[in-house]
Amino acid sequence: MKNNPQIGNLGEFRLIKLIEDLVSKKTGKTLLRDDSFFYSLRDQESENDLILNSDMLVSSTDIPPQMSYYQTGRKSVIMNMSDLIVKGVKPRGIIISLGLPKELKKDDYSKIIEGIIDCCMNFNLDYIGGDINETKEIIINPTIFGFKSPSAIIFRKGMNPGDILIANNRFGLTGVGFDLLLNKIHQSAD
Repeated sequence: MKNNPQIGNLGEFRLIKLIEDLVSKKTGKTLLRDDSFFYSLRDQESENDLILNSDMLVSSTDIPPQMSYYQTGRKSVIMNMSDLIVKGVKPRGIIISLGLPKELKKDDYSKIIEGIIDCCMNFNLDYIGGDINETKEIIINPTIFGFKSPSAIIFRKGMNPGDILIANNRFGLTGVGFDLLLNKIHQSAD
């Protein structure tokens, strides 16, 4: 199909251009093309630390066959954001490295990127850039960062009987989502 070529036939620069075009179209922002990526810390208070998280998504272990490419892109962002949020850190920016099989179709690649960018927009997360390499399967490796005073970070250890635990939503929604996906249960978007 000429309109939907394999990404192996497009080359890295055209894939990067597609990301830049989608970011610009969806957010109105322009990515600075360079070997490194820049993010201004000027709006941060000096007592805050930079907090980072990077969890890799690998298609053979993390993506059920029923999951769409769009959902895959979103999942890669959400699973990294949650690790900052539980520490009381508001995610601010993201850098994503992609490992992609050369047989992946351009439209499917676009759906992954759209899922990533839409999720970033939903949570006011700045997409800064990343890297692309050829791999045997889809690998998405986001690094998400935020800022927090070291004294205000919520660590895993240190919870004691009598401490107050607050949840910001219902538990188990990830499991429910996978059940809906794996059992092909269709829900309306409402």
